[in-house]
This record gives sequence, C-alpha cells and structure tokens, in this order.
Amino acid sequence: MIKKLSLSNYRAFEEVSLDFSKINLFFGPNNSGKSSLLSSINLISQTLQSRDSNVSILLNGNLEELGTFRDIVFKNNVKRTIKIGIGVEIEIGRPYRTKEIVKEGYFQIEFKYRPIRRDIVLDSTESQMPIGTTRLITKSTSPGRYKFSFFDAKGEDISDKITRVKRKLSHFIPIFGFTGKFPEKQFQLIRDIFEFNFAWAEWIEEGLEYIGPFRESPERTYLFSGETPDSVGIRGEKAIDMLVMDYLTKGKEKRNINDNVSKWLNQCDISSNIEVNPLTDRHYEIKLTNSRTSESENLADVGFGCSQILPILIAGFNLEKGQILIVEQPEIHLHPKAQAELGSFFLDLSKRNIQTFIETHSEHLLLRIQSHIATGDLNPEDVKVYYVFANKETDRKEVKEIKLNKNGTFLTEWPEGFFPERLVEAKKIAKASLRRS
Repeated sequence: MIKKLSLSNYRAFEEVSLDFSKINLFFGPNNSGKSSLLSSINLISQTLQSRDSNVSILLNGNLEELGTFRDIVFKNNVKRTIKIGIGVEIEIGRPYRTKEIVKEGYFQIEFKYRPIRRDIVLDSTESQMPIGTTRLITKSTSPGRYKFSFFDAKGEDISDKITRVKRKLSHFIPIFGFTGKFPEKQFQLIRDIFEFNFAWAEWIEEGLEYIGPFRESPERTYLFSGETPDSVGIRGEKAIDMLVMDYLTKGKEKRNINDNVSKWLNQCDISSNIEVNPLTDRHYEIKLTNSRTSESENLADVGFGCSQILPILIAGFNLEKGQILIVEQPEIHLHPKAQAELGSFFLDLSKRNIQTFIETHSEHLLLRIQSHIATGDLNPEDVKVYYVFANKETDRKEVKEIKLNKNGTFLTEWPEGFFPERLVEAKKIAKASLRRS
C-alpha cells in the first residue's frame, strides 16, 4: 500500500508530508486543499498510463484535468520546482524472483517549468529502499538527457562500477537494459532498483480506482457495449457495464457484484434487491425492489442518492487484494443511516487488503469508523484521519492528523472545532426554548 506522501510546492501546499494506513479519511472546509492531496496520487497514475513514454508528467489525463504548470505550482510561481514523493510497501514477484517478497521503498520526482519553451521538464528522480539496498538518483543534464548515479547501502557512489547497462527513462521511471555479461554483484544491485520501480509503477498504473465527487445521473435504459471495463470511471460512467458483465458471467470468474450491492442496499433500507433486466440483446434496465413496499422500480425513478452510491459499491466489490480506491464525497445524496453504513463498507474493503482514501464531510461515516474501533473490529493504527484547513495566522494550507485511541475517541483537538454546527444549533434551540418558557 501507499505508506507515505510528500509534496513540495504542489497546488495548495508549500510543504506537506503524510503517513497513510489502510483507511485514510480527509475532512475540512470547502477550498481547504483536500482534493489537492488526492490529485497528486492520480497525477502519478495517469502519467504512467500514458502511451507516450516520453511524457515526464501528464497534467491533463483520464483522472485529472490540472491545467498548466502555473495552475499547479504553489502560489502560481513558475520559478519554483514541484516535488512529489511516494513511499510504498509492495510485493515483488517478477521478473527475476520465483517467490514474492515484500519491500518498502520511496520514490521522488522533481519537475520544473522552462519559460522559453513553455514546457514542463523532469529535473530529477530518486529511488531508495531503506532495507540495505541501493539508491538511484537521476539528474537532468540537458533537455532529454540524464545522469544516472548509483549508491550502495553505505551511501558510496558506485556509478563507475555499473557497466554494460543501458539506461533510460520511461515517463519518470528509470529502466535498464543489460548488454553482455557482467559480475553477479552488479546484477543484484541493478535488480533491486529495477524490481522496485517496475513493481510499484505497474501497481499504481493498473491497481488504482478513482471516483470523483460528481457521478453521472441515472438513465432509464442502458446500452451494454459487451466490453469488460477495468474501471467504473471517474464519473461512474462504466459502473452499469461492470454490473451487467458480472450478471452475465458464470463460474469462477463471477464476482457476485450484484449480490453484494443488493446486500448493502438492503442494510441501508434503500432497496432489498438490485436487478439487471434485459430488454434486448444489448439494452438493459436496472431495477430496484423497495425494501418496504416490495415495488420494483426503475433506477431513474428512485432517489438520486442510489445512482450516486452505485459506482462506489460496484468499484469496491470489483477491486482485488492490494488495490487502491480513491473516492470523493461518497456520501452525497445519502441519508444518515446509509452514510454510516459507508463506514462499515470501507472496513470490509480494508479486511480484503484494499486501501482507501476518502475525502468526505460526513460525520456519520466517521462515527461508524469510531464505533468499529471501539468494538475491536478495527485497529486504531489502521485508520488515518486528517483535517485540512487554511491557517489564518500563517496564511498557509495545513494538514493536521487527528489521532484516535483504542476506544475510538480522539486524542487530538480538531482545529476550528469538529463539526461545530451541531453544538451551535443545539445552543440556538436551547436559547429559544428558554425565551419561550
């Protein structure tokens, strides 16, 4: 999983460093910078997904539309360089090992703007693994050219000892080709870096699902393409295709997405069942059975919240062990009980070793997470809660970790108060009652 994120001069943040766990929750006022944190992970992923390996960083892709360098650099100062560092824990099983091993490592990219050419260039990268292995630094020497420097576990520069190795960058990932025979010790040093970079880049490229805050509106009928999507899409536009494909799949390949979605909706008293109803060979309608009246209704005729939560549920039940779900505003248009049930949904994902990053305003979701910690269903160290806010004294966006104990209660005070509206409104009611009496 992603263990650490460090940002320098990226969007709302001059400097920030965060540690992550299985469930990561981000709270804060509007325009506080929560989405900036998550977008940095998406930026890495969409760059790696680009077919043009010469693109060092892709600001506008399938996950994020970030504009220009000026738009994403802190204070819009194009003279600054942007750094994004990501620490990961990754299983490595190929290309040279027969048995999977778990390694932790850290990768950092630094890029800057060239005003003459009006383009973004990769300035440097750094790969390092803290458990007695090598470190690699690439540094730009001229446009499109980089110097590769290797360091051993003692920190000594061993670049001159690495021979018969072709070196180049794919996006920002150093890759190597081997020419001729060379000592086994050299091979082991190169292998460590190669395996780590290959593994984490492939994982972030293929194993990340991002769902944005605006999901598509429900339709009365759906045209099924016959394709099997690998993602529900950032607006959930492929969610129904994924649901229909699972409905049509038989045997071991079936993931029972329909059954799992139906179970969750029933727990929330939204629907007792979700049904894929074929109309033609390619046209389907999605019908839900009302939990109380047993009426069967078209998805377009039920509450809007159902269509907004479906992509999240479908994505979650489709993901596999070791993958990542990033979602913004999962609670939109949901009633309080359903918002609370989302806390249990994310707990279930963590038990399947799926890491989640959730940007939310839902007090009910957080309370359910706290409840699971209090009952022992969830360890407090498996949850990270961050509050993102603008510090009026420093005129900077800041991130503060709100720690929880084993009883599910907070050990840290929330800046600016924690969901203070409830207390404010309660005081208003009390004062009004006293005046009337």
